[in-house]
Amino acid sequence: MLEQPLRGYIEWQIEYYPENKRQLALIKDSMVPSQISQYGYKAGSSFDSEKRPTEEITIKRNPEYIVEMERIILAIESVYNRLNDQDKELIRLKYWDGKLTPDGIALALNIDKSTMYYRLNNIIVEVARRLALVDL
Repeated sequence: MLEQPLRGYIEWQIEYYPENKRQLALIKDSMVPSQISQYGYKAGSSFDSEKRPTEEITIKRNPEYIVEMERIILAIESVYNRLNDQDKELIRLKYWDGKLTPDGIALALNIDKSTMYYRLNNIIVEVARRLALVDL
């Protein structure tokens, strides 16, 4: 069993996984360089080494943030992709739809609530392991 702060962190990452994945894609799209070869270059003028290539003009983002976001997204995806269909549905109902209570989720999946929590715990621990946050 994970300590509550770590468990809460992993659950938060799973819950916001779809949004984080969209945000990462937007960040990466905004960093695609322009195909214009020279910023401020005018046809017929000489090359000015002080002018920066457009490729260097990007939206500046913290590279550590991007790397960490990618690492978390990949960890969640690698766990999620290995789940059976019922566990994938459990994740969807618990974190991404957010419309059902734990009793409702268990009923929808035709399992008892203790089984649901057992499966959720295993998934959360596996994500934490993939992120190297625990050594279980």
